[in-house]
Amino acid sequence: MTKELNHIEAFIKAQQEMTAPKFNNINPHFKNKFADLAAVDDACKTALLNNGLTPVQSYKLIELGGTIIWGIDTKIVFARTLTEVGSGGFYPINQALNDQQKGSGTTYAKRYSLAMACNLVAEEDDDGNKASEIKKWQGPLKVTKLKEELRKLSSALDTCSKPEKLDEIIIKFGPVLAQAKVDLETWYEPAKNRLNEIIEVSDLTRAGKADMHDPVEEVQ
Repeated sequence: MTKELNHIEAFIKAQQEMTAPKFNNINPHFKNKFADLAAVDDACKTALLNNGLTPVQSYKLIELGGTIIWGIDTKIVFARTLTEVGSGGFYPINQALNDQQKGSGTTYAKRYSLAMACNLVAEEDDDGNKASEIKKWQGPLKVTKLKEELRKLSSALDTCSKPEKLDEIIIKFGPVLAQAKVDLETWYEPAKNRLNEIIEVSDLTRAGKADMHDPVEEVQ
């Protein structure tokens, strides 16, 4: 009679049957080779399923320091006992991205976390060189001060009720936005979008006032 494997034994056996993911893509920025999500899935899924295991990947919201963070949660589950065997952890996705970018971020998160959960190597090892290439800060404001100024911009926009006031805000915070675009892109996009919304409303308001108070005289 064949002995039933427990969840640890089943996972070990599955890992013995897994193949190395094929490095079928090249990162356009770093030029290193990597295995995409389909290649990672091909390397592990059959071995997992043949041993009563299944990867479970889903969206999840967690709270961290009062902030809600959205991302991908990855687990390897042993079907017979519903025991969690391995985990790729929680992989956050930038909420400031547009829908198409979030789709790409989801694929990226699933690939990394699935490879981690199965202990698979999914990209070339560069000995940490890319991670150590810290981006040089470009602007005059330090990161804490830049974030503080962006918060002030947000507050100013929230209380902006007159088009003339908006002109003052644009002049005052223009340099702050310019630096954020280079040094703090994840903060820049929401601030830029909010400013554009206020500008659009302001333009409509100005146009309405022009219609009411500045009628166009008919040229004789």
